[in-house]
Amino acid sequence: MFSVKNYEKLYFSLSLNPNQDGAVWIYFNCFSGYDEVKIDSKFSFEIPSRFLPSYKSKKLEHVFSTSESKGIELLDHQELLGDKSENFIIHFTATFTVKSFTFDNCFLSKKLFNNGIKDLKIIVDDQEIMAHKIVLETFSPIFKKMIEAQNTEGDDVIEIHDCDYQVFQNAVNFCYGISDILPTYIDELIDMLEFSNRYEIDDLKNEIEFKLIPHVLENNICKLSNAAIECNAEMLKAHCQSKLTTFVKNGNASVIIEMDNSVDGEFVKDVFQEYFMGH
Repeated sequence: MFSVKNYEKLYFSLSLNPNQDGAVWIYFNCFSGYDEVKIDSKFSFEIPSRFLPSYKSKKLEHVFSTSESKGIELLDHQELLGDKSENFIIHFTATFTVKSFTFDNCFLSKKLFNNGIKDLKIIVDDQEIMAHKIVLETFSPIFKKMIEAQNTEGDDVIEIHDCDYQVFQNAVNFCYGISDILPTYIDELIDMLEFSNRYEIDDLKNEIEFKLIPHVLENNICKLSNAAIECNAEMLKAHCQSKLTTFVKNGNASVIIEMDNSVDGEFVKDVFQEYFMGH
């Protein structure tokens, strides 16, 4: 997975599907924390031949409004068979246009956050947190169901038993637009990732993934790979897979041994498949 200079919340990867409807397809996988990303890309590929090599190119233009993939057909299998070639070479260039429709919501956030008229009490670790039902319902369908159940019972109190106080407080702060005080330590961020996945707070989950990605290192990549797999954190998982493939390519024995012993088998299989496809 590749980062895009000057954009800390924009990454991309490329993937091949060699057997899609009798053709070779290539996919541009965009992992974005921005409102809109326009990609103008060109794939130039060379098919080696004993006689004259063949050169062709295809363009891919797309506007991504979320993290997603877009593919194009590169070439038909018959083109490879006709040249009796077992491989081809791809060159890739791209231009990114990024739009982020930002506005200053601090005033509204602070007004809500500091408003004493909060209609929901949450008890975590024997401590109380007051919040607005509408805020939590907006960010989490799980909270919405819990609040609806409490409304039926005529109670405005929810007890949370599957996280500690600080994790929950950080999540509530995020829902009020206060994200600059999120934790920076890896283990704390993993706790936040697990919480956001459990309560389906997708905006928080994306934010935590973007915070974790730059900190994936040799000494924590297996731990973060497992966290990404457990939490269905697709951006973080793709980044870990890409980094692990590089470690395998470089023959990093300690990482390979730890990966083989501690990381999900299917994920490890994907890592080696990516490694062999690159050779």
